[in-house]
Amino acid sequence: MPLSSPRPPQRQYELDALRGLMLVLMTVTHLPTRLSSPLGQPFGYVSAAEGFVLLSAYMAGLVYGRLALAKGVDAMRLAFWRRARKVYFAHAALLFFLFTVIAGVGVTVDQPAVENLMSFYLAEPWRALLASLVLLYRPPLLDILPMYVLFML
Repeated sequence: MPLSSPRPPQRQYELDALRGLMLVLMTVTHLPTRLSSPLGQPFGYVSAAEGFVLLSAYMAGLVYGRLALAKGVDAMRLAFWRRARKVYFAHAALLFFLFTVIAGVGVTVDQPAVENLMSFYLAEPWRALLASLVLLYRPPLLDILPMYVLFML
């Protein structure tokens, strides 16, 4: 069956609104407020983070599916690889910031919360750095971007 020609892309504002709502809910649930608990899983057993990942996967399917129809599957794969590389380097930059600035400030000001979040890095910095660059060690709160990288590959 021949591939049909792609329709011109049309923005789906409903999906944008849902993704925005998920981002707001994730932000509110990570803040230490009274709203954290009731908004933790507003959709039953699905949290805002899981909903955001689902919507992002759907959007990626729409965008890259159109690319596959227009330019072929090889072009789609190349675009996924480029996107995965971009997200990986963003993750590496965040790790660099975490392992230098945040670790330095946390240890200098004696912040137990930062020390607890980075206990493996503080105990074994080189091993943690190498493991994090190959996506084996994911510090708390930095485990989403590696998941996106692996899903895109």
